[in-house]
Amino acid sequence: MTCPSVTSSIETMSKPLKVLTTGVFDLFHPGHLSLFHLIKTRWPDCHLVVGVNGDRRTHELKERVLFTAVERAALIGELSCVDEVLIFEHDTPKQIIFMLQPDIFVKGGDWNVEELPEYEMCRENGVEVVCMGEKTHNSSDLKRRLASD
Repeated sequence: MTCPSVTSSIETMSKPLKVLTTGVFDLFHPGHLSLFHLIKTRWPDCHLVVGVNGDRRTHELKERVLFTAVERAALIGELSCVDEVLIFEHDTPKQIIFMLQPDIFVKGGDWNVEELPEYEMCRENGVEVVCMGEKTHNSSDLKRRLASD
């Protein structure tokens, strides 16, 4: 006979941290890859989930879009450092944060934690919010440079 409270404790201890990061990721670049590697370096055994903005929201955010959400998700899904990829169609990742209940929500170092639209919701639900890394590239600038050549 197994004691339920002991089993629950053991299951909780063996679950890896769930880390979520989100973005458009159109014109995937070394800065994106660096962020994923930083996450895996800081939390080596984490389950890294990448949320990709859906097509509607991407077209609202970006003046020029190169790849569909499915194409962007497929590219990211091929990276060995990424454990799971989701496409979300909402204006902010609040819905997937609520559904996934990650332990940690990560954005790049160019973001300010308190200015994130999902910050309060994360804080209220015990999700740690971390901004890390340095901004090394900008997809929109890279697209403009390509268009002008």
